[in-house]
Amino acid sequence: MDFEHEGIYEELVKRFEKMVQNDAFEFFDTEEYQDIVVYYIEKDNLFMAKKALDYALHQYPMELDILVIQAEIFIVEGKFDTALELLNQLEQKDDKHYEVLYQKGVAYSRKGKHRQAIDYFFRASSQTIEKDEAFHQCRDRIYLFTGISSCNGVFSKSIEIPAVGNGSIAKFIVLL
Repeated sequence: MDFEHEGIYEELVKRFEKMVQNDAFEFFDTEEYQDIVVYYIEKDNLFMAKKALDYALHQYPMELDILVIQAEIFIVEGKFDTALELLNQLEQKDDKHYEVLYQKGVAYSRKGKHRQAIDYFFRASSQTIEKDEAFHQCRDRIYLFTGISSCNGVFSKSIEIPAVGNGSIAKFIVLL
């Protein structure tokens, strides 16, 4: 979520809460539902995140991005196997979807399966134009879960990614 525009998200959330409170229907597109759910996740309000997800799934039951957020909630709840099962199904539909691959990395990382996590983080980073940012997120997560020695191999692999550039080198040096 873009915190520079948090006021916009708060207005969106207020619209959603008003809809829920009045038991009415208001149209939200898939991106708005994603923003609402992520807003609640970031505010540590899992109850409302799940409520917004339920509305989103009711309106868009087969929408890939909504289903990825469902997997993210499973991960937050510690339901890693359930998340991976859903993400495996989504990966069969789109094996190059950044968020699917990234969330699989997160789920494997939380399960302690760091090698699989690293593989999915790198696959995710290869699916976005903003490789530097994607790689930075992946490397930081790997560092948090496995320590600096694992990051050394990740740094070596990052040099092979052409668009990563000096930004990641500088960020990695900070970790040292």
